[in-house]
Amino acid sequence: MSSVTGCLPENNPGSGMKSRYHVRETVPADSDCSAIVCTVSFDAGSYNAFTSKNGFHIPHGEALLFCICCTQIVHALFCRPDTLARSYEIWLSNASGASRQAIKMVRDMKNSTFDVQDIDKIPQRSDLIPANRTALLAARALATGEPPYFGLYPPCNAIHPWVESCLRVPIPRLMTVFKWAFPIYGARIPNWS
Repeated sequence: MSSVTGCLPENNPGSGMKSRYHVRETVPADSDCSAIVCTVSFDAGSYNAFTSKNGFHIPHGEALLFCICCTQIVHALFCRPDTLARSYEIWLSNASGASRQAIKMVRDMKNSTFDVQDIDKIPQRSDLIPANRTALLAARALATGEPPYFGLYPPCNAIHPWVESCLRVPIPRLMTVFKWAFPIYGARIPNWS
């Protein structure tokens, strides 16, 4: 098995610049995440080299660039899952906390419709609260009515059946995913020296 040791060199002798981000450990070349890690690392290193060379700096530019990269990855998860490695798609889906049916409903909404059979599987979840069961049954009735009405987006109750309000999802989910993903991304903490 071949490997890639560091996606960016710590010191780039050609430009005299020191990259702030680099992969320190050996990443297997056939790893599903190695291409993504290398791309994000390359983008961050390119940003640092460009800003140093041209004498300007965008405050928190590295964080902004990371957010842009993550936005592209999440867009790919919902709109172009075929562009992601299957294992990475599964990992992102697990991180979201949503069921496979809910993610499929989000993907299908780009055609302004979704498969009603997906909504039928969500009431079987053990964490579904009664208010969301009622809302899901109402959404199903609208989707199977004449004319069918699917709305602009899938029912929120399908995405987070354990709470009624969308506003109660982000902070607990952030904390859960942070604890879950930190061992993966924490190994790639930038060199701030």
